[in-house]
Amino acid sequence: RVFSWYGNSEQTVLAGECEESTHYHIFPEYGVVELIGQDGRPVTTPGAMGEVVATNLTNLVCPLIRYRTMDVAVLGKGPCSCGRNYPLLERVEGRVQEFIVTGKGELLSGITMNIDTDAFDNVKQFQFYQEKVGEVILNIVKKPTFGDRDANYLYQEVGRSCGDDVTITIRYVDTIPLTARGKYRYFVQNMPIRFGEREPAQNEHVASDISA
Repeated sequence: RVFSWYGNSEQTVLAGECEESTHYHIFPEYGVVELIGQDGRPVTTPGAMGEVVATNLTNLVCPLIRYRTMDVAVLGKGPCSCGRNYPLLERVEGRVQEFIVTGKGELLSGITMNIDTDAFDNVKQFQFYQEKVGEVILNIVKKPTFGDRDANYLYQEVGRSCGDDVTITIRYVDTIPLTARGKYRYFVQNMPIRFGEREPAQNEHVASDISA
């Protein structure tokens, strides 16, 4: 078996699978990890999703405190049967800007899109793109063998992955540009997706000015 690990280059979080499950065990001696929901409050319910916010404990020169990683994960239910009493992540969903906003305003992880289907066999390049709620554009560079049957198959397969609250439109392009760093992005989200920002409750007071 290959064990999966989760971490970042800023060294604020480190977590890995064990021999008993596929949940990520967070190493508390490495960093303090929180999940913050879209309402700005800590995620405490297993199965709920939030942005990974972490404080590293190993960087004594320039510590990062409550660093927003822009990664989204799902809280796991513990303790694990392996006996390690570590906090758990059920899974890591991806980057904040890799989520689709459905017609209902809900977030759909980009990894749920079925891109491993043979519906893409006659596609040279593709890229999902969103700039409006509930609408996703699928940019496609066609192979010479691409036909109407392939387009219909793509609508069927991608639509099944995204659900009824997302409208898919196929747009044919000549090329799909790389990023400034020369990387290929299969999904471009041009809508702002925010975690951890909420309106204050009625019984909360937020000072508009701080004077010395």
